[in-house]
Amino acid sequence: MKKLQLLLGAAACLMVVLPTQSAFAQKALKFNFFPPAKEPGFAKIFKPYLDQVTADSKGTVRVDSFPGGSLGRNPRQQFKLVADGVVDITWAIPAYSPGRFADRGLFELPGLFNDAMEASTTIWRMYARGKLKGFESIHPLMFGGVSQYLIHSPKPVKSLADLKGKKIRAGGPIHSATIKALGGVPIGIPITSAAESLSRGILDAASFEWFAAKAFRIMDVTSHHYEAVLGANYAVLVMDKKNFDGLPGDAKKAFTKHGGEKLARKFGGMHLKLNGMFRKMAEKSLKHTVIDPSGADVATLAKMRKSVIAGWLKSTPNGAQMLADARAILAEVRAKK
Repeated sequence: MKKLQLLLGAAACLMVVLPTQSAFAQKALKFNFFPPAKEPGFAKIFKPYLDQVTADSKGTVRVDSFPGGSLGRNPRQQFKLVADGVVDITWAIPAYSPGRFADRGLFELPGLFNDAMEASTTIWRMYARGKLKGFESIHPLMFGGVSQYLIHSPKPVKSLADLKGKKIRAGGPIHSATIKALGGVPIGIPITSAAESLSRGILDAASFEWFAAKAFRIMDVTSHHYEAVLGANYAVLVMDKKNFDGLPGDAKKAFTKHGGEKLARKFGGMHLKLNGMFRKMAEKSLKHTVIDPSGADVATLAKMRKSVIAGWLKSTPNGAQMLADARAILAEVRAKK
């Protein structure tokens, strides 16, 4: 009888302990988002996605979000934060890691994409088909390409001639080459420091899409916007590969189910919509002037784009094949395949 009572007591203890152990086994993942917490991508794209992952992981993971860079605000350090295990997931810009992503310049070429939807979808498909290098030790959850950059300046920019000798923020080597080709002086400054640099006169102008200009307060310190097609950039939502591979199967399925091209399209669509909205806001505002290139500037910009692309092809091994692959995938995207 004593033995039976002991066995029943042990069973009862297990009944109490097991749920606690199960809950304790849930892995907590940290997502660092270096842009401001109010940046629309956080509320509309990333947090809903990671909340879906938590809900569909069958209790195996919980993703906690830290917007505003509370776990690391420097855009240049995001890949390191993931590699060092400081964070599990982050939003990182390959252009800030020179030499690591040999293929990234392809997606910065001026005029390649018409908008963020085309860019995001094409970049994801390039990766998914094994056509991008540099991602061997990391696991991309999605890629986000942005729309073509334009010039934002506190002072009037009525034509390309107004850019001669001006210090203009550039986001990488391709953007630097683009700005140089137009007679400007490219300055490498992180996006998070651009507004302050403009207000202090360190920069004369900055090259961003409308979305970034609004999200990072560029529009607060500039009033003149010149719609040149100056290339673009992209970022990646990423985990360390070993970290991702070590997740429970249900967690990996949830990340994959809601991420990838599906999420890239949501990101691109949001950017496309908001870029149009922010441009219209500037056009209607008495404080802002928006100018589209005309006359000789159209021909100059076309010549500049050809020159920058030719320079990239010359300096990039297998660049011609990469560009051909990207254009073929882009044709699929435009044909809605």
